[in-house]
Amino acid sequence: MQEDTELQNFSILLRTLRNAAGYSASDFAEKIGITNTFYSRLENAKVKPTRARIEIISDALSLNDASRAELIQLAGYGTVNTTDLNASSFSTSDSNEPKVEIENEKLLNNITLDPAMAALYVDASYISVSEDGVVIDFGQKVNYGSNEVRVVTRVGMSVSHSERVLKLLTKQLKLLQKEIEEKNAKA
Repeated sequence: MQEDTELQNFSILLRTLRNAAGYSASDFAEKIGITNTFYSRLENAKVKPTRARIEIISDALSLNDASRAELIQLAGYGTVNTTDLNASSFSTSDSNEPKVEIENEKLLNNITLDPAMAALYVDASYISVSEDGVVIDFGQKVNYGSNEVRVVTRVGMSVSHSERVLKLLTKQLKLLQKEIEEKNAKA
C-alpha cells in the first residue's frame, strides 16, 4: 500500500512541476517523447515510470537535484543521495544486493546488480537520437548466418545521462586497450 501512496504522490508532484513549468499535459508528453495516453497514466498514478523516464522528465523540466531526487524516491526507487546525482549514482536505501563499483571521473558510483541476472549478448545495436534523449535497441540474430535481427531490449536515457555513459565507456575501453597492448608487449 505504501507503494501506491508514493506513486500517487509522484503523480501529484509531476503534475505540479509540469504546471509550474508552463506545459500542458499534451505538450509535455510530446516533449518527453511519449503518447498523451501514457503521460495521462503517469499523472494519474496508473503506471510506474522507469528511472530512465524520470531522468528524461527531470531534464525536460530542468529540475534541481532535490526535485529530481524526490521524483525518484516517490516513484519507488529508494532514497537518492543528491550529491551524487550529477554522477548518476542511485542507491536504494533498503537493498541487500551486492554492490559493484565503477570509477567515474568524479567519484565511485554504487550500482546495485541482481546476481541472478545473466548478461545478454547482442549481435546488433541501433541508436536513435532526438533533442530529448537517446534510445538504443539491442538485437540478436534470429538464426546463425542470417541477417534477420530481433530486438531483445531497449534502453532509453536523457542526453545528459548519455554523455556521462559515453565518457565512462570511452574511459573503460581505453583502459582495456592499454591492458591488451601491455599484455601483447610482454608476449
